[in-house]
Amino acid sequence: MTMASSRLKAGSTLLCVVLAVALSGCGGSSKKPPVVDPEPPVVDPEPPVEPHAAIKLLGATDPAETVADQNKRAIKAFGGRDKIPGGLLFDDKNRAILTKHDITLVETLGYGAWMDESVFAVDENAEGLMNYVYTGTDTKSKPKATAKWGGLMVGTITSEDQEYNALLGDAELVYDTSDGNLDALFSNINNLDRLAAHPVLSIVFKDVPVDDKGRYRKGESDDRIEGVFIGADHAETVGKFTKNDVSATFGAKKQTSD
Repeated sequence: MTMASSRLKAGSTLLCVVLAVALSGCGGSSKKPPVVDPEPPVVDPEPPVEPHAAIKLLGATDPAETVADQNKRAIKAFGGRDKIPGGLLFDDKNRAILTKHDITLVETLGYGAWMDESVFAVDENAEGLMNYVYTGTDTKSKPKATAKWGGLMVGTITSEDQEYNALLGDAELVYDTSDGNLDALFSNINNLDRLAAHPVLSIVFKDVPVDDKGRYRKGESDDRIEGVFIGADHAETVGKFTKNDVSATFGAKKQTSD
């Protein structure tokens, strides 16, 4: 080997070493770069649900429970979904709108509420007509002492010029053992479609007889009321009435014990 070829070989070896080091420093190795998780997408929060206008009209509070709470209580009260009379459960898409007298009102195609053992509601059927419904576990006896029940009424105007305008008000019923009759007062009645007080602010039924099964009824046609006491100790009462171009259902809870 000549001196020239020996220098060439040594130079080539040195060049290979330098290139290897350079490639290693520039990321030329076999290691993969670290994986970085992408940023999660930004989701705008849902806007808060505005309080229902009926809260202010009726002097009520925000709903104390949900529709699911009411359905669960109804299923428990009757011992199963299939045992509820008429299958009267609210749709999960319905909205609880307010609470008053310890009763939370639900907005459907109309309005209604499940109490502890009974339900009352006004709703629209498939034909576009209004149903006024109530049901529960009858007490099957008269109250044993004078007592008062407080709750809500939900209804509609039945006159042709304002037909089906939704109404909401307070309900107060008093049973007197001295004569075995019931007095019913429906007051603070408001029109939910017009967001204003109804011209007929109160409706009264006096001396409604209560039978031995805890049911009551008085009147005919466009001036009548009917209802029933519900649960142990007559804890609730539900019913319906028609008077002064108003048809409605009502539900109330006992405020004094037997």
